[in-house]
Amino acid sequence: MAELCEDEDDALAALNPYASDNDPIDAILERASVTAGKASFKKDGGSVVFTITLPDYDAALDDDPEDIDEFEDALDQADTIDIEVTLEFVNKKTTG
Repeated sequence: MAELCEDEDDALAALNPYASDNDPIDAILERASVTAGKASFKKDGGSVVFTITLPDYDAALDDDPEDIDEFEDALDQADTIDIEVTLEFVNKKTTG
């Protein structure tokens, strides 16, 4: 996420407290992608729809991996799931 921000150093400072030291979560996030979709903007704000694509980690866990390497192999072979997130923005200058 930090790489997508205008100031990567500021973004890292803000995001580091939430960084994971959990290998399975890191493995899932390393295989994730984010795509910006439909955007709409008006005078008072706007919204952007993002699609987050992740490997189907539930299916990977169904294989009962014995270690992180087996889990990563299962993630690489798993189907993907999509999650849509809409971010809404408000223009404070026009809303008072």
